[in-house]
Amino acid sequence: MTGNYLSTTTAGNLETKMTGPRLPMELNHLIIETVALLPQNKPALRALSLVSHSFSAHAQKQLFRVVDLGDRALSGPLYYRKFYRFMKVEGEKDDGRLRGYIKEFKVVDTYAGWDPLLPTTSSTTKGWEWLVREESICDLLDWLSSLESFSICFNTGTPAWSNFVPCIRRALIQRLSRGILQFEMRRVCGFPPALFVNLLGLVGGGSIHTLILDDVLVRVPQVVQEEGDDESAHSSLASSLGVISNFLSTNPSAPPATSPLRTLVLRSSVGKATINVIRNILALYPQPSLRTLRIAMTGIDEQEAFGMTSEPVGSGSGSANGHSSNNVTTSAAAIERGNGRDVVLQMWELMRWAGDSIKVLEWRSATRPKTRANVPPPPIHLSIFPNLESITFLVNFHASSSVNAKEKGGVFSPLMEVLSQIRTRAWCSSYTGNSSLQNITIECMFIQPGELIAAEADWATLDAFLCMPPAADDASFPRGGSMRFSNLSSLTFHARIKASSPMRSRTRAILTQQLPELRARKGVKVDICWDFG
Repeated sequence: MTGNYLSTTTAGNLETKMTGPRLPMELNHLIIETVALLPQNKPALRALSLVSHSFSAHAQKQLFRVVDLGDRALSGPLYYRKFYRFMKVEGEKDDGRLRGYIKEFKVVDTYAGWDPLLPTTSSTTKGWEWLVREESICDLLDWLSSLESFSICFNTGTPAWSNFVPCIRRALIQRLSRGILQFEMRRVCGFPPALFVNLLGLVGGGSIHTLILDDVLVRVPQVVQEEGDDESAHSSLASSLGVISNFLSTNPSAPPATSPLRTLVLRSSVGKATINVIRNILALYPQPSLRTLRIAMTGIDEQEAFGMTSEPVGSGSGSANGHSSNNVTTSAAAIERGNGRDVVLQMWELMRWAGDSIKVLEWRSATRPKTRANVPPPPIHLSIFPNLESITFLVNFHASSSVNAKEKGGVFSPLMEVLSQIRTRAWCSSYTGNSSLQNITIECMFIQPGELIAAEADWATLDAFLCMPPAADDASFPRGGSMRFSNLSSLTFHARIKASSPMRSRTRAILTQQLPELRARKGVKVDICWDFG
């Protein structure tokens, strides 16, 4: 009897030791959600979904939350059709719950590293042609009832909107009007201006909060394109906008006070016509609502490409302020796509419209390894944003040292000029001189960590610039002010680089030694962020 009692007790103790204390399910879910935020998280989420029945459902929710059909080195049609068949079979089950887990869906013609010279089979069509004819996308968009973010991107060419079969065009516009909060389109030309009323929420009940346009061009009549007549192009766009305005005037439901759009991202060669249409449609709303503006466009940031002399912002362009800008060096260099100056002017008009509402600005110059990032070209001036709280700017440590040595601050000279623009708001009668800027992100571009050390003197100049009191003759700063950026709470170094672990460790060691005065300031956090995407 004693032996049986001991054996039973021992077995119970062993079971307790092996299983351990049970964690509350809420804590388990929190752990799974934390794992989902980590890079390269899919293997861990797959393991969690299989290790225990109690983990399965929540791990699968996180595993299927984001579906990116460009994340593997597979041909576009092969990857897409595998996913389509999987979703079709899933829908035939009783619950079909996996369809409802998908919140973000990205479809591409093929993965970014696709080589057009590689041989293909009949099942792997080259280029983008298959995607614009794949009518099953219409069913797929209908199945994903919980979708919040949708992206359609092309890596092998730039199809026109008219190349899409009619059912896909209809399905896209209809789906964007039902619960989609973020929409991204990459490399599409000939996009009808009138469809922006759907994207920007004027009609159709759309609720897009984030619009990402990457090399998207608005449709311009073929005759205008062949003649190259800018005046005719402007007239054509004005006519399209007139049609939109007339439609809205006859629509019984007036537009709401503000647009649902909160974040606008413009990348690559977004043309002047696209910006013009966006600006004019947003201007139909009584109040600006744009909070975040991210710019990473070619043709608008290289000042030597404009061949123009800037005017004071208050003259000729109807600007709201009256400060003067420096002259731009005249050059015979070709303007990007022939309309670089017009793109700048359209961008400036958009910024002026949204000036009071913008809180986050990202300006990523299309710089080359040997050329530094430039400040936004005139008439653009960041003093137009009185409520700006966060800014991201690129600094190229690999740029030619002979260029950087000419100006105070070296590699940081453009960044310091941008920060000076934000702080200088003497033209604004209500300005007190206390900058609202709280967060600065410096996107670091370099090849070797040693380039960061070579800029030692420049680091010291930036540190002093951020911390020292203003000059006595600085009329834009209030008397008694102790620091240029008194509200600054964080400065982040952001590196978009795929590097080995030793290189990352060395880079971190170098960056953690910079800006000692700023680090010593109470309430300011200096951090490093890596982006391996």
